[in-house]
Amino acid sequence: MLVFTSEPFTEALDVIGPVQLVAHVSTSAADTDIAAKLLDVHPNGFAQRLCDGLVRLRFRGGHDRAVPVEPGTVYEVEVQMWDTAQPVLPDHRIRVEIASSAHPKFAVNLGTGGDDTTATKGVIARNVLHHDAARPSRLVLTVVPASGG
Repeated sequence: MLVFTSEPFTEALDVIGPVQLVAHVSTSAADTDIAAKLLDVHPNGFAQRLCDGLVRLRFRGGHDRAVPVEPGTVYEVEVQMWDTAQPVLPDHRIRVEIASSAHPKFAVNLGTGGDDTTATKGVIARNVLHHDAARPSRLVLTVVPASGG
């Protein structure tokens, strides 16, 4: 799991609307999952989940058909993490966690590209999140000054 945490906010802000992770990823397996979770980290360390989502790499173009995954190839995927409306108070932090599993919320991906409902053997997926000028992995969200309400 990769964890990215902001510095503490100095003023109250509202995170509102759709949240998305744009990730440039490669894997050693025939399939893998890219799971993302947005959290509000309170000053006492409590991490409150705001929203999350997952993309199964072979269904990166939609759930209607599987597209083969070529191990080692870098793919850009958009993980829709749904919408949120959350005030982020001073001294709180925003965190994004990126993993290749979110079981039991999402079904286990065995990494073989086969039928995950009947298969019994899996493979280890060695995943890489790429982030450079040509492949800018990023969290996309809207932050506005707090409404004060």
